[in-house]
Amino acid sequence: MLRDNEDPQELLKRVSEVVNLNGASSHLTSIYPSLTKNILTTNYNYTLNCPPAFDFSVRNKIYKNISENYYSLFRGYKDEKRQIWNIHGEIKNPKSILLGHTQYSKYMGQVKDYLYSGIQYSRVSGITKSPLSGKTPNFNFEDDGTIYSWVDLFLKDEIHVVGLGLDFSEIILWWLITEKMALQARFNQKAGDLIYYDIQSPESIDTAAKKCTRSMLTDLGAKIIPIKATSYDDGYRKIANRIKPGVVEAYHNDDWDLLSNL
Repeated sequence: MLRDNEDPQELLKRVSEVVNLNGASSHLTSIYPSLTKNILTTNYNYTLNCPPAFDFSVRNKIYKNISENYYSLFRGYKDEKRQIWNIHGEIKNPKSILLGHTQYSKYMGQVKDYLYSGIQYSRVSGITKSPLSGKTPNFNFEDDGTIYSWVDLFLKDEIHVVGLGLDFSEIILWWLITEKMALQARFNQKAGDLIYYDIQSPESIDTAAKKCTRSMLTDLGAKIIPIKATSYDDGYRKIANRIKPGVVEAYHNDDWDLLSNL
């Protein structure tokens, strides 16, 4: 809690410190980065940037020439095989941590500018604009050298939502889901689905809020996949194996070569 006249940046610094202390990796954070080339995470820490799936020793910024102090359109790291995007900010830069309605609203404005009018960055020539904007979207942006953001991946790719409640405070993601479904309606062979995994275990309580989330996602065209599990841990394992069969067994058999090549 902040006292009167206290700098809001102090709260962000404290959040950064707490998240850093509680950001230990686990078997699940070792498994999940091996599932895909691009990971979009709302976590502020770097628990997903871990071996064997991600080579932390050679990580680099995805875009070295783009500097963002507050927003996180291009914030993330890559090794030779994967890219992990910190879409809600990162502990290394406390000012970027996304907290509160005001920050969400400003960030949403930045995303809208990127999609429709473009943004000027000091070390990038010209206007940086989404390759998916306009009447003829460029769906080949990953292959032709075009600058792109996590927003473009979210709109274009098949998205698997794991471990995110998606409550209605996530106004940016909800807006992008509507944009994604509109894009899919226009280019149904080029824009992928959004798949939401709903873990159902003795630990979970099916609240009214969760039911509203599922109902809204269904209305927008997303696919809801119920996962029957004995615990959240069991549920996350089942989801991982559903996305990439055999990945959990490979981890438990210490098959590092298989994991690093997935």
